[in-house]
Amino acid sequence: MIKILSIIPLVIYFSNCTNQPAETNSSLDKINWSMNDKNDSAKIISYYSCPNIDLKEKSDRLNYYYNLYKKNPDSTNYCVGFFKYFPCNFKEIYEIYVYQEAVDGKKEKLPLNENGYYHIRELFNNLDCVSDTIYYQKLINISIGGFWKADDINFFHKGLTDKVINNIDLVLYSLSNKNDVEIESFFKFLFDGPHPPRKIDINLLRIKDKDKRVFEIMEKAHYELQK
Repeated sequence: MIKILSIIPLVIYFSNCTNQPAETNSSLDKINWSMNDKNDSAKIISYYSCPNIDLKEKSDRLNYYYNLYKKNPDSTNYCVGFFKYFPCNFKEIYEIYVYQEAVDGKKEKLPLNENGYYHIRELFNNLDCVSDTIYYQKLINISIGGFWKADDINFFHKGLTDKVINNIDLVLYSLSNKNDVEIESFFKFLFDGPHPPRKIDINLLRIKDKDKRVFEIMEKAHYELQK
């Protein structure tokens, strides 16, 4: 990941398909992205905001860019396209990747529920084509309102945990425009799992000296999960 981008935090709500999505002439496709584009605030606002399209179309575009990127791993354009269409919030990541029980007890197949390992664990958790600021903002937006679940959500949760532990300052920066309820929800998801941690990680305890308000909310979230 590159140097933190100094812009106001953006609120990002963000099948084995080999066919190109319907919108073939999108402005995103016309851009020849370079590493310098990570620092272009106008492009960040324009291209990283949550696309207002239905989940089927988003899933198609997401898989389209994933397939292109796997064939062209040096392409910043395809990597940015994948990031743009990656879920913007927990509801989206759950509805796109996670099996759900139907009313009759049978599991309902979702658009990309067989692709989570590759999309989330292999690519999203490791991509480096966007700035750290934008990447962490999306991480936190997806986490708010979330809960742990095995497989695909666990892949995301593991990546989130690693990123949070490795950059406390950027986590605090990304939480700076969130209210208390959102911050508590973020930490509840961070601490959630089949066996929630009995103690708060030593790296997270550093928050106490950096932001007392966030630290107290984090402690409350951890306590609630211990009940």
